[in-house]
Amino acid sequence: GIVLQDIWDESWGLDNVSVALSAPPTNSLYVKTSLASAGTLTLTSNAPIERVSASGNRAVVLDGVGKVHLLDLGNSTNPMLLGTWEPLFLPSDAKVVGDLVYVASYEPDFLSTVEIVDFSNPAQPVLLGWYDTPGHAVKLAVQGTTVYVADWEQGLLILDASDPTWPHRVGGFDTLGHVSGVVVSGRNAYVSDGRWLTLLNV
Repeated sequence: GIVLQDIWDESWGLDNVSVALSAPPTNSLYVKTSLASAGTLTLTSNAPIERVSASGNRAVVLDGVGKVHLLDLGNSTNPMLLGTWEPLFLPSDAKVVGDLVYVASYEPDFLSTVEIVDFSNPAQPVLLGWYDTPGHAVKLAVQGTTVYVADWEQGLLILDASDPTWPHRVGGFDTLGHVSGVVVSGRNAYVSDGRWLTLLNV
């Protein structure tokens, strides 16, 4: 089986199935169960896979050349590439919820955006809507139709995406620092800001 001595990034989906990236990153990913290694998938590009996020039996991975790939993990021994999306800028994070993929991307000193992409036809994903953030969107969390954006120097942004063609800001919190990550559980948002972890009731 596959033994990963160092993990670059890892995300768990349903049925104790995870997707893991080796360190340093390569163009391959490894699908594991809680008991043993299950399968692998190598992208055709030679670009390293930088980030992974799993939800249910699907996962999204970001490669080093600016593309977002949607994977089917239904058969953990044979993960399959469903489709690929190339966002406006180099992606920094992505989350999959059902047929929708939320992508954060930015170009330093230029523009930052959160895109909502419909993968109901994975071979031809469609951009439904987007929101241009005032900072640099580096991380995302999605709960229901609410999107939480770690927007670096602009703090935490909260977007209403109930209409995916018109995501809009409904709130946020300025930590007066640089927000680099966000995780949401229930009514609580855990926001990382430098050396600090801030707990917010959202």
